[in-house]
Amino acid sequence: MVTPQTQRKMDVRKQAQYQTRCIQVNLQHSRAATGNLIQIISVERIGIALIQEPYLYQNRPLGITRGYKTCTFGEGKSRAATVIPDNTMDVLITQLSDDAVLLEIDIEHYFSCS
Repeated sequence: MVTPQTQRKMDVRKQAQYQTRCIQVNLQHSRAATGNLIQIISVERIGIALIQEPYLYQNRPLGITRGYKTCTFGEGKSRAATVIPDNTMDVLITQLSDDAVLLEIDIEHYFSCS
């Protein structure tokens, strides 16, 4: 029989499997800030970056690595974006507006692929 302490340790290890580092940043439409963010994502191993005021060129986010999933809203100027460096993460955009991007992440699929 498993003791409560052992069970708690097992639960903590199980939770640690599903942790993803997130960052939220306002880039203030800055190209330099976008470059710094991409560097931070790779060095700090960020799983999801939530961006306000991304750097845009011709109404598209610029300066974000092509291998990253980038979710924005619509054809016009987007005031919010989400960047996901891991292409194996299964992400579904559930709601969009010009101010926010709401994503649903399939954890089971994500962790079974890695």
